[in-house]
Amino acid sequence: MYSRCHYIYCAAGTYGVAALGVMPKSRNHNSSSNGGRHSSFAVTYKAGAGRLRMDCVSYGDFARLQLRVARVVSAESIPGKTRIMRGVVDVGGEERTVIIGGAQYYAPEQMVGKAVVVVANLEPRTVAGVKSEAMLLAADVDDKPFWLEVPEGVPAGSPVL
Repeated sequence: MYSRCHYIYCAAGTYGVAALGVMPKSRNHNSSSNGGRHSSFAVTYKAGAGRLRMDCVSYGDFARLQLRVARVVSAESIPGKTRIMRGVVDVGGEERTVIIGGAQYYAPEQMVGKAVVVVANLEPRTVAGVKSEAMLLAADVDDKPFWLEVPEGVPAGSPVL
């Protein structure tokens, strides 16, 4: 019955593809319980939870994502928020404002200078009064994000294949 889809061992949780850490914990992608606002891959499974069947994504849909290397130029706390911070990333000569999850684990100065992977063509969304223009990708271990980092020497803006 699931022969066209692959099973994966899921180490991703609420920060999975929804790296912001502001997505609701739900297995109902694009469900009415969240107003249909989130059609992401956010899942509630934690590391070591076992096999998980996720909805299949066509190659064409995946190819529409622009994954790019970005360098974190600045990061700062958002007054009244403990789980997110405001950041600015350089995506190859263009700076964009982003929301960065995991503020309860990382100080803003720990983020500055990191070369990370972002979804560069994600529709902008305003969170906590900040317009987020890209999304940092991270693995999730026990609700703590581990940013997908790129080695030194890879220029900002480089496509991730």
